[in-house]
Amino acid sequence: MDTPLTPLLFFTLILSLILTTTGCVQTVHPPTGDDFTFTTINGETKHLSDYRSQPVLLDFMGVACQPCQQEMFILHQLHQNYTTLTIISIDVWTTQGETTQDVHQLQDAFHTQYNITLDWTFAVDDASGTLGRTYAPDGVPHLYLYTKQGNLYYNHLGYEPYSTLVLQVDAIIN
Repeated sequence: MDTPLTPLLFFTLILSLILTTTGCVQTVHPPTGDDFTFTTINGETKHLSDYRSQPVLLDFMGVACQPCQQEMFILHQLHQNYTTLTIISIDVWTTQGETTQDVHQLQDAFHTQYNITLDWTFAVDDASGTLGRTYAPDGVPHLYLYTKQGNLYYNHLGYEPYSTLVLQVDAIIN
């Protein structure tokens, strides 16, 4: 025999539903353009704030990541078509053993196999993966597009086709 819900049980169920759907769960906001330091593959120490006067596309990637390798074609196309856009690719798989040498080999492979020069800024995360934990905790590639004032305009986890990404770039450049 079915028994009706008691008012206390009914109230508890409703309260639980409200609490789980209205903000009692911590919301994680994407990082803003807070300044951070990184080391280029040429050994230079740079700061994100060094690029504040121009739009910046940050690409958090891994050399051995297939979608990241495919994204290189898109980034190359953007680099060719938007001279006012600064692109910075940062290998955040240093905790998995990737090194500056691996990034150089990726650049060499693109030049040799596809006659494509990946000539924007490339960098590597520190050995403890600080940037990866902050900007790509859920995986790579992870793109962040910042306005020239340093405000986060767009971010995307996963491969992003040119046709979609160019709309975002156009919005902050034009």
